[in-house]
Amino acid sequence: MSTRRLTFAVGLLATLLGCGPSGPSGPTLRPEEEVLVDLYVQITRIEAMRADAPDSVGPALDRLARSHDSLGVRAALAGLEAEPERWETIYSEIIERLNAAEESLAPVPPPTQPAVPRLNAP
Repeated sequence: MSTRRLTFAVGLLATLLGCGPSGPSGPTLRPEEEVLVDLYVQITRIEAMRADAPDSVGPALDRLARSHDSLGVRAALAGLEAEPERWETIYSEIIERLNAAEESLAPVPPPTQPAVPRLNAP
């Protein structure tokens, strides 16, 4: 599967998904769905590099395409075609992982300076 087709398939996945509640009480991902979610999150993170390092995006996507099991992606898509209600679970997991990744990469605010009392106050 070419990188363009893989990117298109995963992009289409995001477009077709609907928002829904997420949380630990929701259904768990199947192994092939786990592959799909992981792939989508990685593609999203690679695409986020485009502004800072545009020349690195293409090679990174190529490495990702070579490292992922396209049969797992196809199995996930076939399963989701048979059970479209599973898209909600997948979308919720994607959002959760992207939010967690964003929070872990967020810059840490500088520490606040403690107030220093003035000794020679007028």
